[in-house]
Amino acid sequence: MRYSYRVNNAPGAAALMTLRMIVGAFMAAPIFIAFAMFFVFITPDSTVRFGPPLLVPVVLGVVAFLLQNLAGFRAAAIPVGTPRRSYVADFQSKLFLRLALAEAVMIVCMALAFVFLDTGFGVFVLGALITEILLVVNGWPSERVIEKYRRALERDGGQSWLREDLGLSTSGLPGSF
Repeated sequence: MRYSYRVNNAPGAAALMTLRMIVGAFMAAPIFIAFAMFFVFITPDSTVRFGPPLLVPVVLGVVAFLLQNLAGFRAAAIPVGTPRRSYVADFQSKLFLRLALAEAVMIVCMALAFVFLDTGFGVFVLGALITEILLVVNGWPSERVIEKYRRALERDGGQSWLREDLGLSTSGLPGSF
């Protein structure tokens, strides 16, 4: 018996799987960069300190989260009776905006790590962790994220067929986060 978790064999399923692979690569980046940064900052005689600069990644994360929700899910409403067209490209462009906002937290924290040398590695690690959280919550094209964007498109009563165009059933499948 063959299982297809979350996605059926519709033509849009390939687009969704491609998006998930891209986001997976974005999610892997902070891990690999943290591994490299470990060798830059941690030496046998170094100590990791905690201090006020650790608030910077938290503030950046909150700002990025708010921007992801304000701009990353904004969509032009579809009026009732609009002919069918694919909104997958619109979803993809907003997805990449949300990814960029999440990754910006890590990139800024990486630069700040070299400014705050005594707490630098902690600043970077916290920024990378917040980036991962933002990528999971608003970046991964899960059913929740797709549904949130679909609701923004259909708020005036039009139909987007976004779920169907991405190869998802209209009822949703168990097991997606």
